[in-house]
Amino acid sequence: MSSSSPSQNLFKVLVDPPDALLDIVAVHGLNPTNNENHAFQTWTAPKSQSLWLKDFLPSRIPSARVMLYGYNANVAFGNSIMGVEESGDNLLNRLWAKRPDSVSNRPIIFICHSLGGIVVKQVCIISILGSQHAMVTAHLNAKYESIRNATYGIVFFATPHNGGNFVPLAQIASNVARALLRNPENNFLQSLEKDSLFGDELNNNFRHCIENFYILSFFETLPFNKMGLIVDKKSATLGLGGTREEQIGIEGNHSTICKFESIDDEAYEQVIENIAHIADSALKAVETRERLDKLSEPIASLTLSNMPTRSPFVCSYAENHDFVSRKDVFQKLMLQMGEEEQTGRVDGKAALYGLGGIGKTQLALKYVYWCREKHPERAIFWVHAYSRARFLDAYHSIAESCKLPGYQGRESDPLPLVKKWLEEQGNGNWLLVVDNADSYEDFFENPPATTMGYGRLQPTMTRLSEYLPKCAHGFMLVTTRNIDAAAKFATTCGIINVDRMTPAESRTLIRSYLKDHDLDDPAVSRDASRLADDLEHLPLALVQAATYIAQKSITIERYLEIYHENEQAAVDLLSEPLETDDRNPRTTAVATTWMISFDEIEKTRPDAAEMLFVMAFYDIKEIPASLLIRDGETTKHFTDSIGKLMAYSFVVASKKTKSGDPNHEESWPGIMKDSYNMHRLVNLIIRRRLATRPSPEPWLKRLGRYIVGDKILSISADTHTWSTAALKQVCDKFPEDVYKEWNTCAAYLRHAQAVLQFNLELGERGYTDTVDTLTAKVAAFQLARMELSGSESSYNQLLERRRRKYGSKDFRTLDIMQKLGIVYFKQGKYENAERTQKQVLEYSEEHDGPKYMRTLQAQSHLADAHIEQGRYAEAEKLYQDVLTNLDKINDHEDPNSNYYLRTKQNLAMLYEKQGRYEEGASCYVELLKEQEAQFGESHPDTLKTVQLLAVVVSKQGLYAKSEEMYRTTLHRQQVKLGRDHPDTLRTSRNLANILTKQAKYFEAESMYLRTIFGYRQVLGDEHPSTLGSEHNLAQLCTKQGRYDEAENRFRWVLDRKTAQLGPEHPSTLSTLQNLALACIYQKKYEEAESRFRAALSAFEGVQGVDHPDTLETVHNMGVLFEAQEKRKMAKDMYQRAAMGREKVLGPGHPDTVVSMENLKNLGALAE
Repeated sequence: MSSSSPSQNLFKVLVDPPDALLDIVAVHGLNPTNNENHAFQTWTAPKSQSLWLKDFLPSRIPSARVMLYGYNANVAFGNSIMGVEESGDNLLNRLWAKRPDSVSNRPIIFICHSLGGIVVKQVCIISILGSQHAMVTAHLNAKYESIRNATYGIVFFATPHNGGNFVPLAQIASNVARALLRNPENNFLQSLEKDSLFGDELNNNFRHCIENFYILSFFETLPFNKMGLIVDKKSATLGLGGTREEQIGIEGNHSTICKFESIDDEAYEQVIENIAHIADSALKAVETRERLDKLSEPIASLTLSNMPTRSPFVCSYAENHDFVSRKDVFQKLMLQMGEEEQTGRVDGKAALYGLGGIGKTQLALKYVYWCREKHPERAIFWVHAYSRARFLDAYHSIAESCKLPGYQGRESDPLPLVKKWLEEQGNGNWLLVVDNADSYEDFFENPPATTMGYGRLQPTMTRLSEYLPKCAHGFMLVTTRNIDAAAKFATTCGIINVDRMTPAESRTLIRSYLKDHDLDDPAVSRDASRLADDLEHLPLALVQAATYIAQKSITIERYLEIYHENEQAAVDLLSEPLETDDRNPRTTAVATTWMISFDEIEKTRPDAAEMLFVMAFYDIKEIPASLLIRDGETTKHFTDSIGKLMAYSFVVASKKTKSGDPNHEESWPGIMKDSYNMHRLVNLIIRRRLATRPSPEPWLKRLGRYIVGDKILSISADTHTWSTAALKQVCDKFPEDVYKEWNTCAAYLRHAQAVLQFNLELGERGYTDTVDTLTAKVAAFQLARMELSGSESSYNQLLERRRRKYGSKDFRTLDIMQKLGIVYFKQGKYENAERTQKQVLEYSEEHDGPKYMRTLQAQSHLADAHIEQGRYAEAEKLYQDVLTNLDKINDHEDPNSNYYLRTKQNLAMLYEKQGRYEEGASCYVELLKEQEAQFGESHPDTLKTVQLLAVVVSKQGLYAKSEEMYRTTLHRQQVKLGRDHPDTLRTSRNLANILTKQAKYFEAESMYLRTIFGYRQVLGDEHPSTLGSEHNLAQLCTKQGRYDEAENRFRWVLDRKTAQLGPEHPSTLSTLQNLALACIYQKKYEEAESRFRAALSAFEGVQGVDHPDTLETVHNMGVLFEAQEKRKMAKDMYQRAAMGREKVLGPGHPDTVVSMENLKNLGALAE
């Protein structure tokens, strides 16, 4: 049998430099599969086959002789304690044989993996206490005394010393074997589980020897397949104090923890540098022993007894090996604490501030353990500061740890004593971490004196900041949720804002907690990204979610399903406690963490708490200050309240600034232009808090600031109360005149929609007249913005409620029906619009009479629908009747005059559509005189009429005059309404149209692009007005001969109009026609014909065979057939178009003339 056979012991020298000064002995662990090469494979990387003990180690520790010990692990661990002792005895003997007297003083370092550490422990016991027989006689084993004295350190890789996570040590040993065995029923496991070698005797004996050695314990941090961690940190470390044990987590599982593919492997670098440190210390210890002439003393014992005890370390938290590097923030911290080179002044004080759960404590903990490694001479004290009691307790611990002179125990006051001791220069440098110092009042304000009884006052407690050291030496790091406290703790440059994690950091954090989930799988990766986004990249929330996912053995996708089921489910998940080690600061649910801050705000600034409760029902983005400030509230009072919320990072100032109402913003305080954002998770948890409030009484007195009236007295101060408060606040401040105060409406819209949605979800309890009022305002603004789907939905909801409450014929119901009819008209649903307005007209005539204002309004809106249906004669008659009756019932100066002017405007538009340009222009001029007299020349309604007049002027061929009118109007609108108001943008678009007709293409294109950008900013990418401008730009490309670009733009617009407006909306069909024309220019005749026929069919079905839009399509099909030289088909189309246009528009209309001319030219060609 070869020497490498597992049935015999192996002792092989791997590296033997001629000038060796140090011996390193490597001992493998279990070999239950009887692998002949296990002694080598334990330390060999599977891919590169690098044996790091031989291939890498000599370059870092060139003076080391490296030896490998192999043994039959089955015998050693399968036959009780006797087998282990025999293996240890054999190792000692083989090592003794390799160390003649000439090198017997050479220091020794043992390196062992897994249960190989048990063998090395037995070596230590035998060398010091002797074998079992020697122990009986209580004599030392003199033969191995030189090995005992020369052994300096032991390096353990995942050796199980103790039980872990409530698992007995013997069970852990069995798990080690199970991880290596293919047959889980192997008898070897049963032997391990019941064997006495993992009882107390071995550990007790080893503890008698442990004082003589330096211990380096590496523990695994990655799971072994589905078995998880085989030997966790608790089991893999001895828990020694002082400098005698280093505990280091390695990124590897139980098998790979001691295998390294490359010399550049980060894990290898960490391992070899720590071993090299022991080696260097061992060689220095030999020199010290020779100098002191104490050759009979163990070198490690001698060195340890002469080494200064490591500086005090008072921290109840273990190092977090799952910490995700937050490079930017940590680098700022390192710079502020003077750890990196820089030119500016550094005072060694820093304050980390940010929202609870954002990762401040974890960053501080990372720095503490980094500092402990980098500066072992620095004392480190961790002070829990979330209450006075914990602060006091931490100072007691410091006094006890440092054995401060004058300390009288827990009954005494340690605060002044510790402060004085820290400030004394002779006590060296230290790092004081003050964690969770959130209470500004506890640290910087003196609490009031309290009565002790019999009229005596208890002395006022001193603010805690008085007991923080004030000296040049020493370092201090504070974590706080309160920016005001942070500013007090540190200099301005020392304040470090800890914000949310980056997407990459969030992903790394999720991966570290969900090692069994394949985040490289695209679907899982997407779910992980969604999880990070939904939890706003907050570390504590992500850890909480990942822990829940791991504990429940569910997928990330399933967690997200639960989270999004409803608001309650999300809050329940955020309230789920974490079951972690007591030494882990991440033990509190994110909801609980924030509740502490809520309590602090409620206690110290009730007004700020009320503001937060109202904000919880707004949208979380861009909340205007004007929706938060209360009537009569001073700017200072508001600033103090919102400042309190910002101090705790519950609210942050928005980077955008809302301009408010252009007409009134000069009279607003600067604060009114500001807006604020709130974390979604904060929003959810505040609502949850309100839903579970125990008692409303303390709040009722203050609610009057938001709500007045008797109803509030009978409602408890719960979710409904504060949602109603938010509802009333928005409703009162939402403007009635949407055009005059457009920007204000735009700023309030999302918040109005949010409070409406919440109150309506409450059912009957959430319904009030205020809901109806605000719904009507929102619907009106949506209509003005051409958000027609939203407006239709709002009006339909309102109509249903009013029908139920008032009946179908009540004037309040009819008002909403009328507005819904306008929405249908704007949507191109002309039949719906006609039917709705007819119903309003019928009910109004029945209830109010034919000359009542509502009746006349219905007639006017019905006429609008007739125009779009091509029923011009009916429309004109209705307009004339309305004007006649309006002229009789008002003097044009009361509110009804707006409808008079509007009807006159619409009549002029009808003339323009019929080609009656002189009459249209005359009507507009007459209308302008009345508007200028009543409103002024810069009023939005006046400017709109100027714009419409310019359209007529351009159709009369007076392009220069039309351009001048547009430019004048545009300038006035920009001054009055702003560059991005929809009316301003409409004028800009029309000016570009007239520039195009004059072949001023460069300026026209620039104007279109500016208009499109403005519409996108104000109304969105796919709003009908935005798409209309894109359509015009495509027409410009056609004019310039850029046919490919024009075609692509038309296709893009067509797709979006089809989705937004529907395939049969007139605007959609107009783009369809223009796309067909672009196809003609590129001789794509087949596609052009197909698209024309689709447009013609739709127009005929929706608007009728004689509608002008239908006839335009017929005319364009004539153009197509003429281009194809299909003269007979072209003639038929031109003839139908000419006859229809003459009938509907009249013989003199320009469109009729064009069709007649084309028909005539076609006939001439035929001749």
